[in-house]
Amino acid sequence: PLQYPPPIGTFKDVEGGACGKEVRIDFGNNLKMRLVSDKDLEVYKAVTAGTYEARPIDVTFARAKDATEATFLAGFTDEKDAEPPVLRIKSSTPEKMVLEIEMPEGTQTITVDTQAKTAAVSSLQGGSVEGKK
Repeated sequence: PLQYPPPIGTFKDVEGGACGKEVRIDFGNNLKMRLVSDKDLEVYKAVTAGTYEARPIDVTFARAKDATEATFLAGFTDEKDAEPPVLRIKSSTPEKMVLEIEMPEGTQTITVDTQAKTAAVSSLQGGSVEGKK
């Protein structure tokens, strides 16, 4: 067991390692996640302190080793026999990000333009919805 109260930032039972630019994780209770990055990832699970009572809880975390910045995209499902959506980072620059989410219903593209301060999401039928910040 963790020391009580455990020191802040304490992790134990750390497991994981390198996984390339994509990983699929089953959390249990049908919750599944797909995580993609524009950099190679390391993904870990561990036990740390959580809640106001500092009880041991499981955590999962990802990092892009030796990177000063990285783009991550995560998709989830909690349906028993479903797979998390297929995700793609088509491009990622400080000026513009283009992300794709492929679901059984179709593919959506999210385009974020930091220069114009806009975000556009294509609809599954081919139209689009655009917003300004």
